[in-house]
Amino acid sequence: IVSVNNTSYLITIIEYLKIDNVKDIPVVEDLLKIETIIIGVLLLCLTSVIYINIVKPILNIQKDMDNYKVGIKPTKTSRRDEIGMLKNNFVKLTRKLDKEKDMKNKIIASISHDIKTPLTSIMGYAERLQNKDMSEDRKKRYIEIIYSKSQNIKEIIDEFDDYLSYNL
Repeated sequence: IVSVNNTSYLITIIEYLKIDNVKDIPVVEDLLKIETIIIGVLLLCLTSVIYINIVKPILNIQKDMDNYKVGIKPTKTSRRDEIGMLKNNFVKLTRKLDKEKDMKNKIIASISHDIKTPLTSIMGYAERLQNKDMSEDRKKRYIEIIYSKSQNIKEIIDEFDDYLSYNL
């Protein structure tokens, strides 16, 4: 049933028309135009919804990843869908990486300090050994101290190697 100018028509298909003949019927031509417009509007709306709800959030996650590379930390989202879970998991991962980085920096600073202390003693005793007017007993004692301090450094390095082996 089709209404045109307040008149209703019942359309029944008696035989198939060729496409060239269909264009000659004014009602069919108007219907095709309206259908084309409706389909175009629906596609435009659907594309907009997909872009706003799916593509744009994914692009924002990519932007957060690029920003994290230069030191800008991402923030959590209130979205509860898969994209929100993905972003929040990325935020958790970055926080965990930052904590591990801080821990490694503290370990490196501690090792550096632990090595510098005996190394400074070794350097001081080695400098004193260059003095020609030193007794043999004192030279022997300084050499023993240098050896002892170098053993301390070796132990620290061995502990560091054990730590690295365990974590690898």
